[in-house]
This record gives sequence, structure tokens and C-alpha cells, in this order.
Amino acid sequence: KKGTTYDLPLEDIKWYLDWLFVRGVNLIIPHAFYYSVSDERRLNERPPDVGPNNLYWPYYSIINDYIKRMSWLMTDSINITEIAVLCNHDYLPWKIVKPLYENQIEFNYLEESLLFSDECIIECGRIKIRSQSYSTVILEDVTSICSETSKKLHEFIDMGGNVIALNDGETENKLKINGIFYVENVFDVVNILNNTVMLKRDVILFPESKDIRVSHVLKEGIHFYLIVNEGEEAFKGRIRLKALGKPEKWDAVEGKTYRIDKYAVSDGYIEFHVILERRESSIICINASTMGKVANDPDLEFALGEEDRVRETEVINLANGWEIRNSPVAIEMDKTLETWTEWKGMEDYSGTISYYNMFTIVDDVSSFASVKADLGRVCEIAQLFINGREAGVRLWGPFVFDIKEFVQQGINTIEIKVTNSLANRINKAKLDSGLLGPCKVVLEKINNG
Repeated sequence: KKGTTYDLPLEDIKWYLDWLFVRGVNLIIPHAFYYSVSDERRLNERPPDVGPNNLYWPYYSIINDYIKRMSWLMTDSINITEIAVLCNHDYLPWKIVKPLYENQIEFNYLEESLLFSDECIIECGRIKIRSQSYSTVILEDVTSICSETSKKLHEFIDMGGNVIALNDGETENKLKINGIFYVENVFDVVNILNNTVMLKRDVILFPESKDIRVSHVLKEGIHFYLIVNEGEEAFKGRIRLKALGKPEKWDAVEGKTYRIDKYAVSDGYIEFHVILERRESSIICINASTMGKVANDPDLEFALGEEDRVRETEVINLANGWEIRNSPVAIEMDKTLETWTEWKGMEDYSGTISYYNMFTIVDDVSSFASVKADLGRVCEIAQLFINGREAGVRLWGPFVFDIKEFVQQGINTIEIKVTNSLANRINKAKLDSGLLGPCKVVLEKINNG
């Protein structure tokens, strides 16, 4: 927005990174690190300084480690797909690939010139180039196809390959090759793949979602599915993957892995529940070497029951009682949580403010399956301390922390250090800042009865 050039929150940076990674980018070069932002030439720089002059620099290692892990995943790995979208070095079709992205159908762009390379082999209904093997080629603009390429595609079709082309009304006359599947609407491509080509889908979501993007790679003999929610709403449902083995969830932000214990196997697919919050990314790892340990259970409803034990939830609301510390002006919290740009003298403040409160847990902590702190809305960074111990940092939502190991029976203290955007100071943007909530502690018990 005009006048808010420093309004580039880390959650937007993360979104852009995921947009690149899930489309196959494997090398990120962070830039816009300036010696100073005091000069007029730098004050309205776009992108803004993402280095030492920005307020989120103390937490930049989190982003840096995320880039490192994701780059490792997408490097020296094989993209698993049978679909190639023909392109040129200066033209990437985008209309015809939109439904592929929105239906989680993996593809590779294939430069037309590679069809004539020594490494290209057309046999048994496939185009093979090194480790890639395609059974289907998709064309968006056949007017750019030369006669030699037409011959290659004809050879491919004669050997059993599939070619799908967008028909603009004159396409069939311009590319006279028998056996091409023509579509008048780009969204018909998916129907052709499902019902005519009979391509066995690699990823299937229940329910369907146009916001989810997936990239499937094979690295060191292990299947990895990078799943990204590019939308603004959470996805809650099931995912079915065409790879067998015991599944794990890898968190590239935290650098942690988690077992997925509840899953079912049927018809060559593994299926399990998945929740992806807005703008969240997740990696599913499936090691084929564990395939023999995976049981085939066709009773999906039983195997995938959301919960076979009743959960009892207790909520401690933290709407009141907050104390503000280290503020540049004296603040008394006699109201509900609100943006600090509403406080006199804080309208253009950029920096970090600490919020203090207390809560009481009546029962023995060991009786709870989980204890989580949900901070609600935070603008923009939250560093959480429970009973004086750091419980984590969140650079973007959801601002939910697992705090079971930090709490105790009785009185507990909570401190939240919130850092806002530098745009308020530099651009006088008056962006929402601080802890906005609603804040709560959620305690969950499992009733085995």
C-alpha cells in the first residue's frame, strides 16, 4: 500500500517462500540487507530492509533455517509426475496449469527444445528425459508448435502417449495430429485426465480444495509431499497419497518430526486426517522401506475415526488482568486487549512491548493430555514465557503454543513479548500492533471411559 513500504510482515515472506518451494524452486537468495535505513533513499525502499535494521532481525534465524531445510528437500530430488506441460524458454503457459494446481495434480514444464536433445527417448508411450518419464503432454498454445515438434508428438501418440491441447476454435486445423484430446475450457483438462486418460491421481483431498498446492518428490529413496495452504481459511479433512509406508509429518519451521499413527491403506493409497491452517505448510514423509509394516485396512471409517475417545476441554480465558511493561509511555490496561496504536503517544511506535498475566490450574498437570496457550491475533511477532521459561516464538499465526511442560498445578505466570511492524515508525502507517487476542489457555483431558 502507498506510504507503507515497510509493511512486509514475516507471514507474507513465508507465504512467498512457500509459493516458490511448492513450485519447485530450490535456491533462495535473501537480499535487501542494507547498511542503514536512515537515508531518504532507503526509507521507501521496496522490498524493505529484511536484515539487521528490521525489528524481526533477532528472529531471522527461524526464517533462515526454514529456507535451509526446504532447499535441502527440493535439491537432488526427483519430481514425481507423469505430466509435462510444453513450454519455451521465454514462455510458461499459465492458464492451462491453473486447474492442475487447484486439483493437486503435479506437472513439470518441459521446454520444447528438449524433445530434440540426445537425452530424450520416446518409447512405450512415454517421453523419457533422465529421471523423468511422462505419459501425458499438455499444450496451451499450439500456434507456437513447429512442424518438427508436431512430428515428435505424433510419434509419442502412436506409441501410446497422451496429448491434451486447448482448442481456441482453430486449434484442430493448425495442429493436424490424430489422437489429440482437445478441450475448450482449461478446467476440462482435469476431466480428461481423470476419465479419458485414466491417470491415477497421486494426491486426493476430501473435501476438495482449490487453495492447497502439493509437490511430490523422491529423495534418497524416500517420498516427500510438500503440502501448502495458499488460502486464508484452514483446511480440515483427509488426504490420500499414492505412496505406501509409515507416514510422518515433518515441520520445517520447528525442525521436528511427528509420527502419524492413525491412517488406513486401501487400493494402493494411504489415507489420514490432515489440518492445514491458513498459509501453513507441511511435509509428509513416507519411507517405502517400511511398506511391509503397513497394514491394509479397507475399513476407513473405523481406522480414521476422528477420535475413539472422548476429549474433555477446559478453557481459561485471559481477557482481563494484563499488565504492560517496558512501554515508552505509561499504560494502564483497564480495557480489553486492543491495538497499541489506540494508546496516546503510541500511534507511531515500532518496537517490543511485554504483556504480563497469571492463571491458575486446579488439577494435576499430568492429568491433561495437552495444555496449550492460544494468543488469538498478534501483530506481528510473539515470544512466549511461562513461569519465566521461554515456551517458543511465533512469527505468524496461528499463535498457539504447547505449554504442558512449562506449567504447574496452581498459579502460573505468562509473559508475551510482542514486536510490531517497522512501518509504523518509518511510514507512520498506524498498523494494528500488539496482543489483540482473544487469549486463552486450553487444557484437554482424554476420557478413556
